[in-house]
Amino acid sequence: MDAVRFPGQDQEERLGVFLAEKYARQPPDVIVAAGPLALEFVVNRRDHFFAGTPVVFAAISPEQKPELPPGFFGVTSDFDPTPTVEAALRLRPRARQLVAISGASRFDRDWATTLRRKLAPFESDVEVVHWEGLPMSELLDRVSGVPPDDIILFTSVFRDGHDRAYFPREVMAAIAERTRAPIFGVYSTMLGFGLTGGVMPAFEAIGTQAGEIVWSILNRPDLSALNLPDAVPVEPVFDQGQLRKFGIRESALPPGSRVLHRTPGFWELYRWHVLGLGGLCGAEAFLIGALLLHRRRRRAAEEGLRKSQQQLELAAAAAELGIWEWDIGRGEIWGTAKAREIYGLEPGGTPVPFERFESRVHEADRASVRDAIDRALGGAGVFTADYRVVKAGGDVRWVSARGEVEFARTDGSPLRMRGASLDITERHRVAAELDAKRSELAHIGRVNLLGELAGSIAHELNQPLTAILSNAQAGQDLLRGPEPEQGELGEILSDIAHEGIRAGEVVRRMRSLLTRGEIRKQSVDLNEAAAEVVALASGDLRRRGVSLRFEPALAPARVQGDRVHLQQVMLNLLVNAAEAMRHTPPAARAATVSIGHDPAGGIAVCVTDAGPGVAQELKERIFEPFVSDKPGGMGLGLSLCRNLVRAHGGELRVDTAVSGGARFYFVLPEDKA
Repeated sequence: MDAVRFPGQDQEERLGVFLAEKYARQPPDVIVAAGPLALEFVVNRRDHFFAGTPVVFAAISPEQKPELPPGFFGVTSDFDPTPTVEAALRLRPRARQLVAISGASRFDRDWATTLRRKLAPFESDVEVVHWEGLPMSELLDRVSGVPPDDIILFTSVFRDGHDRAYFPREVMAAIAERTRAPIFGVYSTMLGFGLTGGVMPAFEAIGTQAGEIVWSILNRPDLSALNLPDAVPVEPVFDQGQLRKFGIRESALPPGSRVLHRTPGFWELYRWHVLGLGGLCGAEAFLIGALLLHRRRRRAAEEGLRKSQQQLELAAAAAELGIWEWDIGRGEIWGTAKAREIYGLEPGGTPVPFERFESRVHEADRASVRDAIDRALGGAGVFTADYRVVKAGGDVRWVSARGEVEFARTDGSPLRMRGASLDITERHRVAAELDAKRSELAHIGRVNLLGELAGSIAHELNQPLTAILSNAQAGQDLLRGPEPEQGELGEILSDIAHEGIRAGEVVRRMRSLLTRGEIRKQSVDLNEAAAEVVALASGDLRRRGVSLRFEPALAPARVQGDRVHLQQVMLNLLVNAAEAMRHTPPAARAATVSIGHDPAGGIAVCVTDAGPGVAQELKERIFEPFVSDKPGGMGLGLSLCRNLVRAHGGELRVDTAVSGGARFYFVLPEDKA
C-alpha cells in the first residue's frame, strides 16, 4: 500500500477501487496485511471486495491490534522500546539525556504518543527529550550537538516537519553521519545504516511466521486447528561496527545478544592472495587441490540434493500430497509413493505410461481433464483440475491436482509437467453434508416463516371456502323450488369452481414452500415467483396495516436458480419489512417488491419499507448469524437469506431507501438461454 508515504482517504478509495477491479474475477485465496495501516485498510474494506477471504496480519504490536472480525489470523510482534532503553542505559551509564526522535506522518505521530507513555518511567533516571516532527535540516543540526555519552532513540521518520517524504533508513543514515552519540531502536531493518542495536523482533522471523500461517490456510481445511504462538520472540541485536565506534564492549551486552556485520577475518580478506601464492608453489599441487576440492563439492552437492529430495518427500507425505512429473516427449509419468496410492497404481519408482494414468480418471471427468491439460500445454502453463479417480477395486476418490508446464526455450514446445495431487474425498463429503444441513436449515426457516403467516393464510383460505358454502346453499335452495332456473344454477357452479381454484392456489403456494430438498437450479421467471410471494404475504401485511406494492420487470426476468429458495428469501424480506414498521404510523406503512434489470447486468430484486431503517453500526453485521435488531429475534433469517443468495451467484445487501426505511436487494445473473 505504502500508505505512510501516500496517505489520505482519497488514496485509499482509489486503491480500494483498483483492487476490487483487479481481483473481481479471480479473488485471492488469502490476504497478507503488513503493518497497522495495511491492517486497518483491510478491516475497513475486506467485505467490499474480499468478502470472506482469510487475512494474515504481520508486524503488528499488541497495542496496535484492534478487535478483529472472524477470518483474521496472525501473531503480534512486540516493538516495545522499554527493553531497548533499559539495555542502552546499562551500556551508557554516564548518559544524562535520552533523545527520542519521531517524524510527522500519522505512523510517526502514533510512535511519538507511544514513546511519551513508555519513556515516562525513565524520567527519574535521565532527562527525556522528545524531538517530534522537526524539519530535516533542524533535526540534523540538533543531533550534531548531542553529547557522546548521551543516548538517541530512533523509531521512524516517514515525513518531516516540512511534509517531505523519506525512508526511515535514509534518515537513520543521515543522523548517524552527524551525531557523536550511539543510536538505539526497535527495528532490525535499521541495522547496517547507523543503528547501534536494541531489543527487537527479527523481520525474518515475522515473515517466516506469516508465511507459515499462509501455508496452513491454503493447505488445511480446518482453520480452527491453527496453533499460533502469542508473539514473535524478541532478542537483543547489535551492529559490531557501531559497537566499536562508540567503545562498547561485546562482553557488556545483554545475555544472548546477537552481533551482526562482523569485520571479515583473515581468510575473507586475503583468500585470493593465499590462493595465488599457492598456485605459484606448483601447477601440479594446484591441480591436485582443485580436483580434491571439486570432488568434495560434488559430493556435498549430491548429499544436499539427496537431503532436499528427502525433505521434499517428507513434507509432501506430511501434507498427504502426491508429487508427480510427466515427461511429455516420452509419454511417461513418474510419481511418489503417495501419488501412486492416490491413483491406485502399483508401488515402485518406475514411470508408467501416461495412458495408464489417464485410464484411472472417471469417464465422466475425462473430457474436462483433457481440456485442462490442453489449455496448459497450449500456452497457459498451469494445469488445475478437480476430478474423480476410479481405483482397481472400483473405489471412487475425488482428487485435486495442480501442475506447471516447462516449455523449451528454443521453440516453446512443452517438455514436461510437474505437479502435486491431493485426495479431497473427505472434503467433498463434508461439503455435501454442509449442503444438506443448509437445505435442512432453509426448510426449517420456511416452516417457521409459514407459521408466522398461519393466521393470514387461514383468512385467505376462509374467504373462498365461505363463498363456496354460500353458493352451495343457494344452489340447494334453487333445487328445492318447483322449476329450478338452469342459467342461475350454472352461474352458481361457475362461482364454486372459481373459488375452489382460488383456494387451491393458496394451498399450492404453501405446499411449494414446505417442500424439503436440496437446491435444484432451473430457469425461473422472477416476475412470476415474486407475484406468488406477494399473493401469499398480502393477507398478513394487510392484517398489519401495511400497504404492499409489486413492481414487476417490464421484460421477462429469468435466472438460473431454485424457485422455492428464491421465494423463501423474498418472503423472509417481506415479513421482516412488515415487522420493521410495527412502530410506524399506520398511514405511513408501505412495502414495495420490485424486479428489474440491473444496468451492470443481471436481474435485481429489491424489497423496501418505510420503517426506521438499519442502524449504520449494524449494516456490516446484520447478515452475520445471531445478529438482529428485532425484539426476541434469533438473528438467523438474514444470515440464511444471504447464504441462499450466494448459492445462486449473488450477494444480499442493505442500504437506506429514499423513504428513510431499509432497502434490501440482490442481483442474480440473467438466464439468457
